[in-house]
Amino acid sequence: MASQPDTISRWAEQVSDRLNPILVKETRQALKSKQFLATFAIMLFGSWLISAFVLMMLVGGNDDSPYGKYVFPFYFGLLAFTVMLVVPFGAFRSLLAERDLNTYELLNITTLSPQQIVWGKWLSAQVQTFIYFSAISPFVAFTYLLRGVDFPTLIFVLVLAMFASMMLSLLSLTFSTFARQRQAQVVLSLVLLGQLVWVMGAAISLGTYFVADESIDFSDQEFYWGGLVIASYYIGTFVLCLQIARAQLTFESDNRSTGIRLSSSALYWLTLGWLGLGLYQAVFGGTSPGSTLMIEPVYVVLSFLGVFWGAVCLFAATETDGLSRRIRSQLPKSFLLRFLAVPFLPGGGRGMLMAVLHLAALVGLAFALGQFIHDPKWTHISKFTVGLSCYILFYAGMSAALGRWLRKATPLFRPAQTRAFAIVMFALSWLAPNIANIFRNSRSVANPLFYLSDPINTLETLDNNLNWADEVMAALLVMGGVALLLNIHTMWRGFTEVVFLREPAADETAMFPQSQMANGPSATAGILDAAATPEPSTSS
Repeated sequence: MASQPDTISRWAEQVSDRLNPILVKETRQALKSKQFLATFAIMLFGSWLISAFVLMMLVGGNDDSPYGKYVFPFYFGLLAFTVMLVVPFGAFRSLLAERDLNTYELLNITTLSPQQIVWGKWLSAQVQTFIYFSAISPFVAFTYLLRGVDFPTLIFVLVLAMFASMMLSLLSLTFSTFARQRQAQVVLSLVLLGQLVWVMGAAISLGTYFVADESIDFSDQEFYWGGLVIASYYIGTFVLCLQIARAQLTFESDNRSTGIRLSSSALYWLTLGWLGLGLYQAVFGGTSPGSTLMIEPVYVVLSFLGVFWGAVCLFAATETDGLSRRIRSQLPKSFLLRFLAVPFLPGGGRGMLMAVLHLAALVGLAFALGQFIHDPKWTHISKFTVGLSCYILFYAGMSAALGRWLRKATPLFRPAQTRAFAIVMFALSWLAPNIANIFRNSRSVANPLFYLSDPINTLETLDNNLNWADEVMAALLVMGGVALLLNIHTMWRGFTEVVFLREPAADETAMFPQSQMANGPSATAGILDAAATPEPSTSS
């Protein structure tokens, strides 16, 4: 009979064998690094120094003042510095170091998937976060003994800090996947460092406010509803960032798009679901449908949703068309499953199809809600929704068509260049009428059609200027229709390629970089094949 230590040893060995190898490697390197040891020492020494100073103030005194809420910001500041600045930036640098040391190619030829690489890096950052939390927890508990700190609020703030660190680490890893050139690494490092410092400062201020004022009512039902909304968006954003990082590390002939599109679509419908639930509670709670308290949040949510979905549609619609042989071999055998999967598979035509379907559903829901709520202001919301959808469709459709035309002129033109050009085009079209109006000698142009390329002014017109609303709406419908006509053929080809298993057309295989990989292995695939092929024996 095996002894208990032997059983534990075998169990630990089995667990270590099943762990992510990237996690094991990164954790060993991180815990032995000078950066970790220095940060850990600074945090402990700083916490000890603060505690010693507080004890010196308390010795021999009869003051019953609540010192806890005054000491907590210092401890929490040390914690935020380590888990919201040092750990995320270390995760960012860990993936860049693989490229700088030319070891990332070695990871590519292993059996590890890109998602496993991202998970390993992220879990290694969480191990460090757990160690930092474990080290400073006794000092934070000390603030409760000093009075003035509510224990549930203290736990709540620490849990928020932990989840914030988890998200920041994943965002940093996602950022690092875009830094392929040395110049981009420098720029992204500075941008990320500035953002992390800002988030750290905001977290310290918010945590101090919660603890000092004890403003959180844990018995309030709205607190839990708000927490549920935040948690749902946290999970959705986490999954989306994970899919983006995985896609950036995946070689070009594989499926980079489906995970991102599904995650984005989930966030889209999550927003509409929460909006519908909020309207339901407001209407049946006695709030007037035409009140500002009910109308303004709808405009805000629709505006943010439009910006988010516009960015998603821009990236999806400007992808190269055609499916690689690898992706075609992974298509479902069922006709129904292929039919349902079409909008979420790679390809610009299928990306436009996804955009059209989601925008059509949004417009349909807006008009259905307008019929249910009999109030004139909801008619304006319906028009606002149609105008917003037309703008998204126009800019995404024109960007997709422009990308196809430029790729026909030169196959070296990449989707990233199309997106950059589209962003510049959008900025110029938004600025042009406003700049022209500034240099006019006369008064501002009264005709809203002059500002048609400016979405902000035009969408305000649909809500405020009833005299021109019909003309503006007609112009926006024409713009959306033109963008749809320019892409209808590509959308149909993308649909038939998946549903009816149509072979790629000649221009798809000749013009688009991703489609070129449908007829031959990519460079990475060649490395994988070469690594999997055993060398011939020379013993004979």
